[in-house]
Amino acid sequence: MHIDPFTAIIFNTVAALLMSAGLFAVSRGYLGEVKGLCRWAMALLLQGIGWIFIALAHSFPILFDFGVGFTFNLLALAFFFHALVEFKDINIPVRWVYWFVVVVFVIHAAVFQITHSLAAKVFIVSGGGMALLFANGFLLLVNEQKKIPISHKFTGYIFVCCACVVAGRVFYYGVWNTQPVLDLFQPSIIQDISALSLYMSAIITSFGFLLMCNDKYFSERKQAETELSIAATVFESQEGMFITNINWAIIKVNHAFTTITGYSAADAIGQTPRLLNSGRHDKAFYQQMWQTINKTDVWQGEIWNRRKNGEIYPEQATITAVRAVKDNQITHYVATFTDITERKAAEEEIRQLAFYDPLTGLPNRRKLFDRLQYTIALNHRSNSQFAVFMMDLDKFKAVNDKLGHAAGDELLKQVAVRIIDCLRESDMVARLGGDEFILVLENLRIPDVAEIIALKVIASLTLPFQLSETDSVQIGVSIGISIYPQHGSTPEQLMDHADTALYKAKECGRGCFAYFSENE
Repeated sequence: MHIDPFTAIIFNTVAALLMSAGLFAVSRGYLGEVKGLCRWAMALLLQGIGWIFIALAHSFPILFDFGVGFTFNLLALAFFFHALVEFKDINIPVRWVYWFVVVVFVIHAAVFQITHSLAAKVFIVSGGGMALLFANGFLLLVNEQKKIPISHKFTGYIFVCCACVVAGRVFYYGVWNTQPVLDLFQPSIIQDISALSLYMSAIITSFGFLLMCNDKYFSERKQAETELSIAATVFESQEGMFITNINWAIIKVNHAFTTITGYSAADAIGQTPRLLNSGRHDKAFYQQMWQTINKTDVWQGEIWNRRKNGEIYPEQATITAVRAVKDNQITHYVATFTDITERKAAEEEIRQLAFYDPLTGLPNRRKLFDRLQYTIALNHRSNSQFAVFMMDLDKFKAVNDKLGHAAGDELLKQVAVRIIDCLRESDMVARLGGDEFILVLENLRIPDVAEIIALKVIASLTLPFQLSETDSVQIGVSIGISIYPQHGSTPEQLMDHADTALYKAKECGRGCFAYFSENE
């Protein structure tokens, strides 16, 4: 008992066309995003058309040819291969598969014209089909990086089994069978096995491919849900975050945004980021920001914004442009920011410690040297003069010894305040340490104005100081003066010469000032 090949072909044709229609329908549903599905459906359609041509060639041999039907089947196998390449997203050229089909068709047509042997035609076309079946199986069963999914193994093994059956058919028609083949539908055990394997392969491999698509869909869906969960967690991080559309209208904010700015989601959504504008930055700042975003899709920097309560605060912000995958056009902007008020305060504190005296708040020696270098350069260009006062408090040690260091510290703070009151905004006073102070006086007529300021400081510091409810002290001050550029052209020279002049003032009886002189 043999399988009726004609009946089997009709069954396989109907099955292939129905499965093709079904896959086209599925591609419009939840599996529509899976690559390769439509191409697999097209392969089934080509296979159905090929079986139709083979059936018609049996019934109407004058009008139809077996070779056309076999070629459609080979083309279907090439489409299967192309679908698998798309499905697995493998970067390999597929043109050679289609060229292979063309070459097989040309060879079998040429051989048939020479020999008119149906067995030769079957041998050549079956050999091409065997090669494509093995290629499809190889594509599914070889994966160097990941574990091969069960659905891939199932479909790949079906392809390999079919390839082995076709290989037997090739051997039979090419080597074993010595009798001429008069009819492709003549009963034989080889035909029965080939018919069963080939007819069922389309159904089983398509079922396997659907399993692969289903696995991939749910795997990608699970991955997408995980990514969404991660994105949601990141969005609700400690950094403030808001998302805008292409027109900069805010469409989403996180909880940290509300915590930092004071604006709720209801306050912010629909508004633009101008809602936070502090007014501290000019138009050029925002133009530069936009130039950077348009050029690199990201901007990072510090910006001052305003909270809902009106408080202005500093932010470390990042603005990123989001582009669509399809056309690479910007669709949204994502801004993340951190309130750096505390960091700025810490930086200011460090700056104060580096450049200012912690007791009096006056500039220290380091800040003084920077100012002197700047002032020397400025007066050198303008060919002008400035004065440096070296000051030392009289009777300060006696206050420390009698009333203690706390009283001495209070005295130094009050001295700093009185000196500042005697100076102009352009002048500078610094504390070197202990009871030593340095004054830098710019934009003055020397010696007239220098002497006026010196006498004013001496008079102010001679007045009594109320250190506590019970303690009042009276001290004095001696001042040594050096003039730029007569007495030096570097900070060290000017300070050394002012110090020399200070000792001269002390020798003159304290409570007075003296200029540096090269003759002494």
